[in-house]
Amino acid sequence: MASAQTGVSASSTSATAITVSWTNPGGYLYQELQYQTPYEGWTTESSSIGAGSTSYSFTATTNVEYYFRMRGQDSTTEVWSAWSETSNACTCAADTVVKTLELSGSSEDVVSSTSVSDTSSKTINFSGYSLDAQSITTEYAYYVADSTGAVYEYSPDYKSDGGTAIPCYWQSKETNFTDQYKELENRQKNVHYARLYYKDLDSSMNTSVKISTDGGATWAATSTKSIGTGDGKNKSSDFYFTDGAVSGQIFTIRVSHTTSDSRIQLTGIALYFEPGGEDFNI
Repeated sequence: MASAQTGVSASSTSATAITVSWTNPGGYLYQELQYQTPYEGWTTESSSIGAGSTSYSFTATTNVEYYFRMRGQDSTTEVWSAWSETSNACTCAADTVVKTLELSGSSEDVVSSTSVSDTSSKTINFSGYSLDAQSITTEYAYYVADSTGAVYEYSPDYKSDGGTAIPCYWQSKETNFTDQYKELENRQKNVHYARLYYKDLDSSMNTSVKISTDGGATWAATSTKSIGTGDGKNKSSDFYFTDGAVSGQIFTIRVSHTTSDSRIQLTGIALYFEPGGEDFNI
């Protein structure tokens, strides 16, 4: 049986042409060439290459890496040999390729050629050169776009939505204070003011406190004031309801903050009230 071809090699001669060459041991009836890319399996290019041929011109696609293998058909038994070793070549534009390494004001060509081959190598002597250190950052920016096509940069440091104030609020669950004072379950309470505990992140934080006796469906009273100096300390501020004490059995509190240039960070809230009389249904 005939032996497989040896010394199979491939090289690009243009952006769309590859020449495959090999050593022919002889004794063939025909020779077969197959190719493969990273995207597909082996494909037969030709199975009727002449018995004495030692090269083949292959039409390729630009910017694709190809792999090639050969085998021969015995001229006597017509049995195909084993496949040869695989060779590869990569096609790309055949323009001059020059990569330059800048070394402290001097330069050295790493690759310089007018044809394309599998590999290009060149030894660079770094003697006498000094290389500046490079910095690596882990900081990244995030961008979002709106329906009009405008692009915005996102950052937790920004205090507005493209210059528009971002409304925000915190709302409590309903409370009748019996989690701390069991004896007040069926009694009216008169809430005089709320004390906010907060971290002073920015100055002039416009803040409102509302109180409801119907689960937030309506708000019985509102207290608004500007707080903060931006010193970063933990502080508290009292919000007195302008209409006097708010009477009821069950209360809901909402703290809101709407501004385009400051932040608020709540750490706690306390309600100051006095018990009223018992609530009777007549």
